[in-house]
Amino acid sequence: MLRKLLLLSAFALPISLFAQQAIMFGDRANNVKLKNPESVIGQVLYDFTYISDTTEADKPQKEIVALDFSNNYSKFYSQTYAISDSLFKADMARQFSEQQGSANLSFNARGHEGSSDVFIMNKKKESVNEIKSFVQKQYLISDGKHTIDWDIQDSTKSIGNYTCQKAIGTSRGRQYIVWFTTDLPYSFGPRRLNGLPGLILEAYDLTDRIVYRFKEYNTVSGKEIGIPEDAIASTEKEYADMQVAFKANPSAFFNASRSSAPSNATGGDISKIKSINIVSGSPMPNSKIKKKVINFPIDLAKD
Repeated sequence: MLRKLLLLSAFALPISLFAQQAIMFGDRANNVKLKNPESVIGQVLYDFTYISDTTEADKPQKEIVALDFSNNYSKFYSQTYAISDSLFKADMARQFSEQQGSANLSFNARGHEGSSDVFIMNKKKESVNEIKSFVQKQYLISDGKHTIDWDIQDSTKSIGNYTCQKAIGTSRGRQYIVWFTTDLPYSFGPRRLNGLPGLILEAYDLTDRIVYRFKEYNTVSGKEIGIPEDAIASTEKEYADMQVAFKANPSAFFNASRSSAPSNATGGDISKIKSINIVSGSPMPNSKIKKKVINFPIDLAKD
């Protein structure tokens, strides 16, 4: 998302505001205060394979996704994206540091790997919330109550060191086959899949175009999970309309947000900056980034 902001904004924004908003080289996600946070007690990593473009079935999207969970919350996100984003921020911060004091800045903005999607499940409220970041703010897009009518079957199989049981259910218009284990009695799973009497270790849709394969499970300490305290409640339509408004007039959009812009996030002197040139450089090493075609969306409909 930040890469898009950099590329779009370089052509239209007042430099001082652009510098404040965009040369943060990242968001504030790591410093966000949480409402009623709970300690993360475990994490599942999955190998995620997704064929978004059925005309190129031999070129699936592949990444490692993670599910962190506590007793009442789970957070699903792309570990691949998190690592890529960390490298991106470090690289941009380095470039900024090297040009400290210069009035004319030039940046090579590399792309990201993986998906920026983040989902937080609240077991007590049976709700799934999608967290999106845009212009240094976080937005909370709630599904409301999200329950799946699972058909738990007799079939079992071993995944890793765990005995798993089969279940079939529909989420957002797609039917999934999942394998869960009561050895880990937590009602969570990847993305919006949840509500079984055990952790989901494997899931796939009926076409095998959306697949989550168990990679590893680890106990975790020292991390917290919960809903961001300052996240702005939004609907999917409101968020989409906001993006349309930004693309139509980036300068006006940023001016409207001027009051909440961080004044000097980098710690450097941005008052002398006169111009910023953003170049869309090469992607991260070993990445295969191209414009996405999605004719097989993960979500077909609201529940």
